[in-house]
Amino acid sequence: MANAAYLASTLLMGLLGVGVVVLVLRGRRWENYRPQAAYGLQAGGGAPASPLSKFAGATSTWTVAFFLLALGFLGAVVVASSGAIGGTAVIAGLAVAVVAFLVGGVYLALRGNGRSSSVATATSVVTLGLLVIAAIALNLILGL
Repeated sequence: MANAAYLASTLLMGLLGVGVVVLVLRGRRWENYRPQAAYGLQAGGGAPASPLSKFAGATSTWTVAFFLLALGFLGAVVVASSGAIGGTAVIAGLAVAVVAFLVGGVYLALRGNGRSSSVATATSVVTLGLLVIAAIALNLILGL
């Protein structure tokens, strides 16, 4: 009897997940305004955006990236619970993925807002340094 309860719960959560995706996709009509960076004294059209900047600035790109990240977490949980890979390896892999997502996101966000590649790289390196400092502090606090 417990197996039927698990199956019903899985189906219910799947329907709820599909409902949330449909709600998010249908509820985005309010998004009409996108602020533009000001170049010079007048806030005109500015410099033309690069194709990479357009790709990174698209809402659909971030939606797909979020779903891929969520599926990655789900896959890591399944792999870790099956015992195929040790928990430490899964956590390390997920930590690398999240750090790469944060550092890459900072770089692309700055490049998309008109900053030079040197400023974007420097800020990404500072972000990476802050994440390393946070990891060291966590290691010292928890005594790992």
